[in-house]
Amino acid sequence: MAKINHYITMLLFTVMFLVGLQVPAFMDQYTKRVDAQVIEVTRLLRQYQKIADKYHNGNMSELIALHEANANKTFNDEAVVISQHVKREQYLSNHLDQLNDNVFRGAFTILFQVDEDIYARTIKQYTMGIQFTKLSLIFAAFMAVFSCALYELILFILKKMGVKVLSIRHQH
Repeated sequence: MAKINHYITMLLFTVMFLVGLQVPAFMDQYTKRVDAQVIEVTRLLRQYQKIADKYHNGNMSELIALHEANANKTFNDEAVVISQHVKREQYLSNHLDQLNDNVFRGAFTILFQVDEDIYARTIKQYTMGIQFTKLSLIFAAFMAVFSCALYELILFILKKMGVKVLSIRHQH
């Protein structure tokens, strides 16, 4: 029984180490996708920003307000589009700052403040990769050791409760 338990622990360690190597790779791909969207929305706003710079001292809110106040419905609708782009650019830039702040803040952001659309596309287009950085190796080792310790703790608790775990009978 001890030998089987040993093999299970080794297998768990190996699998969780490999999974742990994927987490920093996923974080990297997610962050790059957010960065690409920041660049894209900034490009979309560039011409409007030039107009705001020229006529409104760089104030996009004034440009949007002028469009909203215009009697022409086309300009009213354009104000909505510009405003949505401005809000999206602010949101994505803030999100990217959080991801790039430090590894813990980045992980927290992906776990609890993820952009669902970007997350879903990152999952869909994720390509497995291994980053051999100090951080990825530390993270993988942590996940592997933590998983094995948790497994051993569960076995210990079950044994204390009187539950027979992995009992294999030898036939003579």
